[in-house]
Amino acid sequence: MESDLQKIKQVKRRYEKKWLAYEGVVAVGIGFTSENVPGIIISVDHLTEVLKSKIPTEIEGIPLEIQVSGPIVAQ
Repeated sequence: MESDLQKIKQVKRRYEKKWLAYEGVVAVGIGFTSENVPGIIISVDHLTEVLKSKIPTEIEGIPLEIQVSGPIVAQ
């Protein structure tokens, strides 16, 4: 499990800046997907067809999941 987490962290670091540059992406994190497996969670303020086409469901064997969080603002 620890080696799985390390791989997820490495993949996240490699692609995080690219994903955050997409309009509508507000955060990239690590967590459990809706399938209850560890993966990368990409939070968006609203889901568009463009985002769905740019963000794969898996990368380097790691599941990716888009979750609509709405805008994230500092308090």
